[in-house]
Amino acid sequence: MESSPGLNKRPKKILYISPNGYLGGAERIVFSLVKNHHKTDFIPTILFFSRGEFSEACAKENIDHLILQTRFRMRNPLTFLKAIYEVRQIIKRVKPDVIHSTMAYSHIVISLASFGITIKKIWFQHGPVGMLLDRIASLFSVDVLLFNSSYLKKLHFKTLPRVKVYVKDAIIKLGVESYTNTTKIFENDNLIHFGMAGRIAPLKCYELLIQSLAELQKEHELKPFIVSIAGSAKNADDQKYFIFLKELVLQYGLNMNVHFLGHTPSMEHFYQSLDVFIHTSPTPEPFGLVMAEAMSAGRLVIGPNNGGTKDFLIDGVTGIVLYYSQENYIPVIKNAILPLLAKKSLDKQTLNVLAKNGQIFIHKEHSMAEMTRSIESFY
Repeated sequence: MESSPGLNKRPKKILYISPNGYLGGAERIVFSLVKNHHKTDFIPTILFFSRGEFSEACAKENIDHLILQTRFRMRNPLTFLKAIYEVRQIIKRVKPDVIHSTMAYSHIVISLASFGITIKKIWFQHGPVGMLLDRIASLFSVDVLLFNSSYLKKLHFKTLPRVKVYVKDAIIKLGVESYTNTTKIFENDNLIHFGMAGRIAPLKCYELLIQSLAELQKEHELKPFIVSIAGSAKNADDQKYFIFLKELVLQYGLNMNVHFLGHTPSMEHFYQSLDVFIHTSPTPEPFGLVMAEAMSAGRLVIGPNNGGTKDFLIDGVTGIVLYYSQENYIPVIKNAILPLLAKKSLDKQTLNVLAKNGQIFIHKEHSMAEMTRSIESFY
């Protein structure tokens, strides 16, 4: 009796390299991938360079993972070489068919650790782009180079040395959690609830919204509002910035309006509590995952006209765009949010249509299943 084609096909082993233990945008994509892989075709393992909430989440989900025992920095040659040796032993033990690096740092380590070993290597460039580690990583060849937006691909090839790609480079439409709650926004006539999310770091520029709201309060009679900020500070510089934000809130007398929520376990519940999700940073996002997630949850999204956000935030169609130019950030933000906060009646129907359009777009164009299939096609 002949066996069916593919019946005895061996599942491919995929070794994901995640330098960070925390759950940032790139890490959440890896988390989604390993949970969505067709287990008869792919066997995933994640190698972490450090412990954190991501490795703890993997333990809870019974996801196969390893944690590098050698703590290292590239500027310390001894610990770096020890880490390279340990990673090489892991590769020999796991014997993966594919190694998927989520950042430039991991691509460097894997390229050195796998020297002389024939193995398919994938580097998924999640951004940001142009740092020293990106330049070093571009010196090492790769089989497949992936990007999470058209903006990031253009920036990568514009600013970095040309990395040798053996097979191809491609843009992957990132999968976004498909939140199906259909609750309407702006249901409470006496309160507008804004939300922001992400790491509490200077490049996020949370102060721009705080300053804009403070100025509007002086200039107009506004409806009551709340700003909820989900996220935590990761390092010393972030902590200094966090202190600055809290002092700014007190200075403007907004301590009853602005709330710092810290790490938020359920982002879906967070998004569903909002009327508006706003991202004010002029620094271009490689993709803008939190904005896409808020769209998926049916919230009205306001964000800048830059970076990967352009792939899904279309002014007057899927949300409201902040057209920044020549550092006119605060006037632009004020013009965008004043119609929402003014005492006159709000055009709820139009705003709900925008939010619904955004939700439909994300569910259609950025499904988890399609992202998984796209990446699996390179394995």
